[in-house]
Amino acid sequence: AGAIAGAGGNEKEKQDGTETPPWYDQLYMAEDRAFEKDEQKKKEREMKAQKERRRTAWQQEMQKQAEEERARRELERQQREIAAEAERLRILEKLQKEREEEQRRLDEIRRMQAEEEVTARVNAGWRQRERVARRQQEEEEMAVRLEEERRLQAKLEEELANRPRIAFGVKPQAVPAKLLIPQAPPPPVAA
Repeated sequence: AGAIAGAGGNEKEKQDGTETPPWYDQLYMAEDRAFEKDEQKKKEREMKAQKERRRTAWQQEMQKQAEEERARRELERQQREIAAEAERLRILEKLQKEREEEQRRLDEIRRMQAEEEVTARVNAGWRQRERVARRQQEEEEMAVRLEEERRLQAKLEEELANRPRIAFGVKPQAVPAKLLIPQAPPPPVAA
């Protein structure tokens, strides 16, 4: 009945001209559409803002990761540089030790060569002295031998000269043998 009354009220409004014009209802619908559009735009803006926040957060996270990666690489680079410097210093120290050892070895070789030269000169002097001494000894022995041979030759000649001559058919003369009497040593003189 109320719907009929409302419908009847509509007719009455139509008749007296107080009915809401249809364009006015369309204004409500347009406002509703504008409101919906505004809501849609608001939602889109919120979605865009959320996307932007997510993108910004993602960019910040990526930047943070990039910074951490850069810091990690820098730390690794510094550690490699430190290790390389330590290795370079170790190699340099090793080369210095080898150079010092080589220098000591060369110095020792030079000293040994100098000692060998000195030894060679001294040995040459000693060999020369030994040759001279051997030559003198040989000359003295030769002189003694020659003197001994000369004495033996003289003795032989003397014996030959003192030997009785053998004459065939002649009787040899008897020669008395020489007699040697040993002498006693003189008595010691008492003081």
